[in-house]
Amino acid sequence: MFQINRDLVGMRTEEMIPYLKRVQDQKRRLLIRGSLTKEDLRLMHANLSPSGLILQIVLDKADETEDYIEFINDLIT
Repeated sequence: MFQINRDLVGMRTEEMIPYLKRVQDQKRRLLIRGSLTKEDLRLMHANLSPSGLILQIVLDKADETEDYIEFINDLIT
């Protein structure tokens, strides 16, 4: 497994995508942890395989949880 900690001061998600794809091309599971915006999730959905992809989304407020769950469900269905 290859773990990426996504933080706000590092690379933007669109810059990370080619590197994340390389990890997936090597048939390795990919764990991405951190504060992910809805746009980050859209980019990952459009560019990464769901196979072996694990997202651990960190939210600032617990009351954002339901909104993110609905967003993700709409994105993947």
